[in-house]
Amino acid sequence: MVFHSRQDLPQLAQGRSGISRQARPLFEPDIVRRAVSDSFRKLNPLHQLRNPVMFTVWICSAFTTGLWVQALSGHGGGRPGFILAIALWLWFTLLFANFAEAMAEGRGKAQADSCANPSGT
Repeated sequence: MVFHSRQDLPQLAQGRSGISRQARPLFEPDIVRRAVSDSFRKLNPLHQLRNPVMFTVWICSAFTTGLWVQALSGHGGGRPGFILAIALWLWFTLLFANFAEAMAEGRGKAQADSCANPSGT
């Protein structure tokens, strides 16, 4: 393992090619906008079926939402507020996982585009 001093960091940031690499911000507005819309688009059960764990969360979210509707009508066995809280957490979990996946895809595509076209034109 090679250890470098802080003075070597600017040279290491340039890499082997000598081209300076610009640090990309974590949340670029264009990528975030696309990731938000993709995270809702990916709620499609056919997309969720590709990942068994997230598909199971999707099924539980839909089932819990149905239990909440049943509790609102007075036929449920639990308090509607509690069931709603559980349903919202499950839906939030799905949306957050989809958002993280879409952000990773967007950043990967942006990085691939910058490698394919290094001049930026």
